[in-house]
Amino acid sequence: MTEASSPAPTVAGVVAKAVIPWDADLLVSDGSNTKRISCILCSTKILPAHKGVYTQEPQTLKGSDGSDVDEEHFWHVKDMWDFDNIGFSRSQDDNTLRYLTCGACEQGILGLQRNEKRILLCHSRVKYID
Repeated sequence: MTEASSPAPTVAGVVAKAVIPWDADLLVSDGSNTKRISCILCSTKILPAHKGVYTQEPQTLKGSDGSDVDEEHFWHVKDMWDFDNIGFSRSQDDNTLRYLTCGACEQGILGLQRNEKRILLCHSRVKYID
């Protein structure tokens, strides 16, 4: 009998879904992330524990093929300097939108920044470490 396993994360800009399912009790304490957040592809540490606040709001991110993908679970990060390792794209949409990517492997879109103040890291595009 073979055991079913999760597919391995894909490289070359394809972002795999998070390894663990959404579980508010496991990941959220007082609204903040209780675990460190890292890149799902290269495991680089992206955000320390307690630096993001959970928010549920519909946003559209780009998929690996350039198509629009609807997401709704995010970590709101108040300051870009709270990240350990993140990259920001050049401004899109009349300088109101920038995409977030891993600062090490630069593969895939991990979130977005709107109007220079609203930084959102997508839950389903990262993994969590104790």
